[in-house]
Amino acid sequence: FKTFAKVIPNLKLNVAELVENASTAKCFICDEQPAYYVCKDCSRDNDFNPGHSEDKCFCEECNKKVHQKESRKDHNVKNEKPEAQELELLSVICIETSHYVCFTRAEKRWLFFDS
Repeated sequence: FKTFAKVIPNLKLNVAELVENASTAKCFICDEQPAYYVCKDCSRDNDFNPGHSEDKCFCEECNKKVHQKESRKDHNVKNEKPEAQELELLSVICIETSHYVCFTRAEKRWLFFDS
């Protein structure tokens, strides 16, 4: 059982990496790296899975290699890498068995609640 005299949490939390990892497909070519580059034109390219029409997603390295080919240089590739996302801390709840205390932010002030 640990107690602390003071807890100073970060007021902002960057969740971009969590969102990235949860929502990113793997690269169509290497199947290892996250795929942020989406090419609708490659879905119509018979070099990639003839008959399959889904958009092709590539990691940065594979995207460069694939689109160096002369016939693919004019493809419209979209970078869909998510931007940084931050959440603000609004409340801290401390629970011990059936007793809890809560620190909640209301505008610029922190309020204390005790059960």
